[in-house]
Amino acid sequence: MADPKFTKGPWRPLLNGAEDTSVASPGGIIADVRCIDDYPSHEQVDANATLIAASPTLYEALQRICGDFRGTIKANHKPGCDCNYCFAIAALERAEGSSS
Repeated sequence: MADPKFTKGPWRPLLNGAEDTSVASPGGIIADVRCIDDYPSHEQVDANATLIAASPTLYEALQRICGDFRGTIKANHKPGCDCNYCFAIAALERAEGSSS
C-alpha cells in the first residue's frame, strides 16, 4: 500500500447546523460540506462533515487491522476475493487513490 497523499489528521468538523459546515485539520480548513436547495438536510450536512472528519482515524484503524491479519492469511488465499480482508485492502487502496 502506498503512503496516503491526504492531509494528515486529526480532522474535526466545525458544526454549525446551517447550510454549510467545514472540516478542519490543524493547518486549516480542508473541506466544505454544503446544503443546496435543502438537500441534504442541515442535520445530514453536519453528519457528513463528522464522517469526513473521522476519515484519517478510520483509515489508520483499517491499516492496523489489515496489518494484524496479513501474517495469518492462509497460503491458499486468493488476493482480490470477496473476503473481508480483501474488501478492507481494496478500501485502503481506494482511499490512497490507487484503485477505483
